Amino acid sequence: MDDVNNFTCDILYFYSASGVYHFEAYVMSTSDSNYMYIRKNGDSLCRGFISINYPYSTGFCSINVEMLAGDQVHVEGSGNFNGDFCGFSGFMIKAL
Repeated sequence: MDDVNNFTCDILYFYSASGVYHFEAYVMSTSDSNYMYIRKNGDSLCRGFISINYPYSTGFCSINVEMLAGDQVHVEGSGNFNGDFCGFSGFMIKAL
């Protein structure tokens, strides 16, 4: 991830078909009270909250969602994240 606070991935990069997808993201934070979101076309699907002010606390978010060809999904966060320990993945569960 080049820019951990606004990592964007176009769903067409993974598949060019409509379907039900599973997405998950995790982040490691170096400060207290940070959020990370998985968003579809700008709308929040799920939110991870890192509330412990402990070096390298983690947050995780996972969701299954129906996507149409052309929809976009991305991860964004607020706060200080360690880019070496952040990740995002997605895969199709079922084609529509």
